[in-house]
Amino acid sequence: VFQNNPKITTVTLSDKIDTIGARAFNNCINLTSVEFKGNVASFNLGDYAFANCAALEEITIPANTTHIGKYAFYKTPLTAFTVPNEVTYLGEYAFAYTYIETINVPASVTKIGNGAFSYCENLEEIVFDQAEGAALTIGGDAKIAGPYDVSDSEQWEVYHDYKGAQGTF
Repeated sequence: VFQNNPKITTVTLSDKIDTIGARAFNNCINLTSVEFKGNVASFNLGDYAFANCAALEEITIPANTTHIGKYAFYKTPLTAFTVPNEVTYLGEYAFAYTYIETINVPASVTKIGNGAFSYCENLEEIVFDQAEGAALTIGGDAKIAGPYDVSDSEQWEVYHDYKGAQGTF
């Protein structure tokens, strides 16, 4: 909708909006601020929604967000992000090439797509809130293990290779 528009610097969304569609603000290189007014019953963030927004350093999405689409924040300068407790899916490459340092994956997340945290060179810590025996699927190239080794967790047995994490959580 507003893709590739360098004139957009701020966005304010009402509580009547429950979805930001695919590529809605993709490549809005001067977008610095996104504000959500009010609460929606359920919110979805589409594929590439804020990808390549070169000035978007922080964003807080609605607490009732259930889906973060693939490449949603790809190549944005985000340094921090809070995954809402209702999110069930983190899409492929959703946070790839961001500057996030730590991220908490709430118990509601049941799937993390391939490459979700690829090339996050500042990423030092991923905290998983999943209970013992909870189902969590991590894409083969999600880049969770490797430099971000979660194999010391007392709650899970993790099998990993250089492409990412696999196993039962």
